[in-house]
Amino acid sequence: MSSVDPQPPRLAVILGRADDMRAVVYVRLLDATVSLEGTLRGPRCRHAATLPTTARLRMLPPPEAGVTGAATGEAILVEPGFWSPELPNRYELAVCLTDGSGRSTNHSQMVGVCRLGHRNGAFRLDGRRYVPRVITIGDGRGLQAAEAAAVVASARDAAVAVWTAMPSEAVCEAADAEGVLLVADLPAELTGEQAGREVARLAVHPSVGFVVVKPPHLESLAAWRSFRGTMQLGLQLEGDAAPTSVAKQPGGLEGIDFLAVVVSQAGLPHEAWRQPASLPVVIRRPLPRGAGGVTMQEQRRGCDRLQADMAAWLAGDAAPLWEPAGYAV
Repeated sequence: MSSVDPQPPRLAVILGRADDMRAVVYVRLLDATVSLEGTLRGPRCRHAATLPTTARLRMLPPPEAGVTGAATGEAILVEPGFWSPELPNRYELAVCLTDGSGRSTNHSQMVGVCRLGHRNGAFRLDGRRYVPRVITIGDGRGLQAAEAAAVVASARDAAVAVWTAMPSEAVCEAADAEGVLLVADLPAELTGEQAGREVARLAVHPSVGFVVVKPPHLESLAAWRSFRGTMQLGLQLEGDAAPTSVAKQPGGLEGIDFLAVVVSQAGLPHEAWRQPASLPVVIRRPLPRGAGGVTMQEQRRGCDRLQADMAAWLAGDAAPLWEPAGYAV
């Protein structure tokens, strides 16, 4: 028996070994022990045209999959179209899921794979250094399709990433299609299984390159390894105070990729932050907002001012003591 499931399955799309000629992509089910078969077809991109190809998923046995009880398929993409702000390539994932009773369910969605990571205190995107300039739009949970599309289009025009609390599916879909990176802020009160389900939802979107977590989330990070892919996890810390010892020691932040250091309006970090941290640091300094609000272009200029202020603050005798990995306002 075959049907179309009204409730989409929770899937993880994970990039394995990859270069410009070949990429290994894993599709993992997160909720149930079933078998899956299907294809990845693409790439498709709103800003470029490419002849599509089809890669078939090969079911991996459980020991090879590496996650007990999680069905995982593997596909090989030849001359892959990675997702990036310049070319937000995506693939159509079409799968058939079969449970233990023999019931089959068909599901399809657009997915993408992003080569995002960090090295030597800086982010790397698609093989090049990437310094995000990030503007804040507040809580993205209530944004519907039309409003989300307008916000994302403005962000693309301003060449900025967007920081928002738990972006809605409409925001993520628009950002996926337009090539706008998102910084998803995970509320401290959302913990345990709820936090894991939210991060898993976000992780399937290539545009959600960064998630900012709070100290209560640290104990959950190990459980997110099976689906987080190349998503960068950042721990939020107060920049007006001296960094805690855990922020200075490489072994104290296992599972964390960067530090999101928040300073006060028009301020700079505590003097103790002059010494480099063990991870990339994104500096966030809120802009004062008047009755009329702040335009996206004004926020972009605020990122530039923050970068200049930090460069002056970190200037040494011959070179900066260290350089922030990104700037957010």
